Amino acid sequence: MNKAMSRSSKKLIVIFIVFTLLVLGGCAAEEPVEATREQEIVKENIEEVDTSTATEEEKVARYPIKVVDIDGTEIIISEEVDGIIPLLSSAARALSILGKDDLIIGMSDHLAREKVFFPELADIPAIGSWKSPDIEKITMIANNYNNVVIIARGGPRAIELKEKLAGTGITVVSLNLGDTDFVFSGLLSLGYILDAEELAKEYISFVEEILDPIQAFIEGIPEDERSSVLLLHGRGADPRGVKTAAEVTGWGAVGYGGPAYSLVLMAGGKPITADLPSHSVVSLEWIMAENPDKVVGWTPFDSGYSTNDLSALKHRHDLFINAPGANEITAVKNSNVSIIAFDIALSPHFIVALVALVEKWYPDEFDFSHEDIHQEIIDRFHGLDFDVRKQGAFIYQGENQ
Repeated sequence: MNKAMSRSSKKLIVIFIVFTLLVLGGCAAEEPVEATREQEIVKENIEEVDTSTATEEEKVARYPIKVVDIDGTEIIISEEVDGIIPLLSSAARALSILGKDDLIIGMSDHLAREKVFFPELADIPAIGSWKSPDIEKITMIANNYNNVVIIARGGPRAIELKEKLAGTGITVVSLNLGDTDFVFSGLLSLGYILDAEELAKEYISFVEEILDPIQAFIEGIPEDERSSVLLLHGRGADPRGVKTAAEVTGWGAVGYGGPAYSLVLMAGGKPITADLPSHSVVSLEWIMAENPDKVVGWTPFDSGYSTNDLSALKHRHDLFINAPGANEITAVKNSNVSIIAFDIALSPHFIVALVALVEKWYPDEFDFSHEDIHQEIIDRFHGLDFDVRKQGAFIYQGENQ
């Protein structure tokens, strides 16, 4: 887990491509294999075809194609996809990067707040919670399309959804595009499914140009000199229900492998929760005993692209620093508490959150600007009329951020 993200993610891309993204009838590999940097760019076992000027017959000839998703499910795409239901905003954002958000035909309740980023969702029907979507609504919507794909996060809920939809002709693909460990391979998989691989590669290349110098620097920091970090997850001290720090009875902490855990590693942090479950609750006394150098929290509430108000992020920040005794924690003493919106912490836009942390933690090492990078992503890959300096609520790192 402490290897550089740029290297580990590239290895994931290679393994995922060679092992999972295989055209039926191609030369399938039974085991994941290592590859050189040159081989990372050229996908062996997949015939590259420029379909930009392809005839309908040539496009049809592209199918069937095979993908094995992160749940280990073998997915067969037998014809062109004409309808997609993304269950999470990370998947919807990936579709936008690939220029395929016009294929969205249904959305989870979770996506309702994304109408600022996706104004076209205003007329899209909802299918319930991403955790337990309404099967009847899904099948009713899908009846109007030839080939519908649902993009799920993966795990037990996705596997259950696959079982419920078995035999309906609706395909559930688990990609987890909100996890930094899987976002690159997920983008390539989705690009392959939707015949938009070049856009996936373009976005990955853009991100890696920023990642590579960061990871080269991080690799040079000895393990025993890396800062200890507490990572708080979204539902610890829910800012909607807790008004004062004294009301907080426990802090939601992210353990090994949990949401945004890799983000801390990529930024050169050493999580103090390495031995805890992915979703844990810890006491302030435990945090004080561990005495982290830095604190990072992510939250899905009242933040991101859906609001221009930083108050929810600030409230969550202030809840922690004002907790009884928290002023003895090194991170609080040094004003090193960062609260980040879910929309960039757990999404294909993770590079914005990473650069914001790097700017805060190593102010003399890089001349990156997370706002410049964010704006370029919005302009170049989404074509959205959105100014990240005036709109949205993404990061709060104290009054002097």
